[in-house]
Amino acid sequence: MKRVFTIAILMAGLCSTASAQFSETQLNSESCLYYLKNKSLNSDYPLTNVKFINVSGGTRIISWINFDGKAITYSKLNNGSAFTVETYATHPWMISDTNGDCIEVQIAGQKNQIIPVTK
Repeated sequence: MKRVFTIAILMAGLCSTASAQFSETQLNSESCLYYLKNKSLNSDYPLTNVKFINVSGGTRIISWINFDGKAITYSKLNNGSAFTVETYATHPWMISDTNGDCIEVQIAGQKNQIIPVTK
């Protein structure tokens, strides 16, 4: 069952409202709640590499949360596969199931990292 939530988004000092649908599973993860409130910051922070390795037992979607707070799909990972992306340290990446339900959100960070996708 999907619930509709209204999210207030502050951009450049202006207040606007966006409406989106999120399932119960999306709202159970603290990192997914972070996604509802945040977006990619500027791209002048150091570049880094992030490698996602899917060991969840299912297919997962890897998406970048852009400057407008929208999820942009970069990769569909079958179980056992990996995806590496060059990104900026402040950029959030969402891991979701094939229905688009958020499982978790990871921030790239300043050091290269490997993120096992276990859920």
